[in-house]
Amino acid sequence: MFKGRTIKRAFARVGPGVHTGIVSRVEVRPAEPGQGLWFRSAQGDELPVHVSQVRSVPGSTVLAQGDWEVRTPEHLLAALVAHQITDATLVLEGPEVPILDGSALPWCEAIAEAGTEGVLPEALTLPEVVVHSNGGTARSVPGPVLRVEVDVAFPGGPSGRVAERIPGRFCERVAHARTFALERDVERLRAQGRGAGATLENTVIWGEDGAINALRCEDEPVRHKLVDLVGDLALVGTRVTGTVSVDRPSHALHHAFIREILRA
Repeated sequence: MFKGRTIKRAFARVGPGVHTGIVSRVEVRPAEPGQGLWFRSAQGDELPVHVSQVRSVPGSTVLAQGDWEVRTPEHLLAALVAHQITDATLVLEGPEVPILDGSALPWCEAIAEAGTEGVLPEALTLPEVVVHSNGGTARSVPGPVLRVEVDVAFPGGPSGRVAERIPGRFCERVAHARTFALERDVERLRAQGRGAGATLENTVIWGEDGAINALRCEDEPVRHKLVDLVGDLALVGTRVTGTVSVDRPSHALHHAFIREILRA
């Protein structure tokens, strides 16, 4: 028999995407054990949550199947990983997963409200891997539980280190951290067609003297980098254990790292 953990009841969330600004809807539905995590479009297109579906887009995670794209799924995926959800169908009506408040917390709350059920399958024990890419370094070593840590150092921007065990207290300690951007990059990002749905409520803007808007915690941008890492780890395609350490994290580094894990 297949083993897997899913949600007890479906739930949906609606809102604009942080990059497109287009209002989209995501419904998270229970799935049979062994299915895995899959996105489905309103037209019936499907793709698995897997690094093989990643389309190279600077500064974000984008999954693609032909002409269909799923943009910015990492906060939703982080909440699913934190709740050890291995099987679910994610029906997306629109081009981008809603940004909501800019963090993974609304997704964590929705999953907690829906409830979970099932038996966890055996996890993949991460091999010992080191990857240097996109100006950063990612390492993994085997271990019986999943532990993640990030070391962040943006020139003229936020810096610090944070670590968390998964599931642990991710939803209480880390999930609330919102996405952020450096003030000096805002115009360039807008020119690239990014950030159309960003606001001071869902995005921390970091200026020369620190955050322009109020922070939820002193190291909120650093904690958000850990949120992004946890979400991208869903792209392995299965539950994992081991310790993952990332210095100067980025989505491009995470993707290269996961590809190397699967090769190993």
